Amino acid sequence: MLSYGVILENQIYYNRKVDYISLVEEYLRENAGKAGVSLFQWEFFTLFRKDNKALENLEKEILQEGLQRLANFSIDPKSTEFSALINQIVSDCAFLRFNPEDSYGITLDPFRNSIEKNFFKMQKYLNQ
Repeated sequence: MLSYGVILENQIYYNRKVDYISLVEEYLRENAGKAGVSLFQWEFFTLFRKDNKALENLEKEILQEGLQRLANFSIDPKSTEFSALINQIVSDCAFLRFNPEDSYGITLDPFRNSIEKNFFKMQKYLNQ
């Protein structure tokens, strides 16, 4: 069940791909410095937490209703790749440091570069 939980998690992120991509695009377009990065982190983690809550609810439903609950839940094989991009952004957000002298984590420029790199990879999922 644990490995299927990961598959479900991947699909939940993939189902909201437009929201994730739009959020990243907005951040890259605005380039608002520290305040913009903080807002992006807040909005990204809010969306991410909602999806994790949706996963928890789905897992509870599966435990209560059985596997037939999954009958209408389709899994797209591309969701695994997309989820990896989401998890990279989560990692970048978690390790972002505003003090360039802090040796642990990443600073603003590498953070933005990583987000931009992931954004270009995410775009291919928009029309799928």
